[in-house]
Amino acid sequence: MKNYSFLVNETHLLPSDYHPQKLVQAPFTAEKILVEEVLAKQLEALIYFIDGQNEIIVTSGYRDYFEQEKLYQDSIGENGLEFTQQFVAKPKASEHQTGLAVDLGLTGVENDMIAPTFEKRLIVEKFLKEMVNFGFILRYPKEKTDKTKIAYEPWHFRYVGTPHSQIMQGKQWVLEEYHEFMSYWSGKYVQ
Repeated sequence: MKNYSFLVNETHLLPSDYHPQKLVQAPFTAEKILVEEVLAKQLEALIYFIDGQNEIIVTSGYRDYFEQEKLYQDSIGENGLEFTQQFVAKPKASEHQTGLAVDLGLTGVENDMIAPTFEKRLIVEKFLKEMVNFGFILRYPKEKTDKTKIAYEPWHFRYVGTPHSQIMQGKQWVLEEYHEFMSYWSGKYVQ
């Protein structure tokens, strides 16, 4: 079984040539946005389960190293370094390069490329309530910025699979904390 809960951040970098195994068209978007096949299937099932197919859209998915580098540099030029460091991951440190991360937006509102609108609607509450049962986590919650080193992003979701998503929610852990816990226990039993 494939491990979808691996950690990607500024201290756990991907190789610049990392490429997901099987990318497919993301559901609920008219744009060409690719994601890992397992994410696409689970996201589609989740959104149909909550009857959100007319309210939720995918605004971003897989980005290779070069796209992330361009986005990072463009954001510095347009928004400044401080904003960019808070909201845009550096190349090799972006979950989007895994194909297992999506940014979600809402229909009928303007969705910014870096910070789409995904708050303050009943459908968002339904999504947040059910997402862990389909293997998703809110990757950068407001109360965990000290752990993630990324500002609150209510639109950014990561597929980690079940039961990982359910355990993280139950313990109120972000992926950094879960990874630390799993590394500790696997190290204890490997010796």
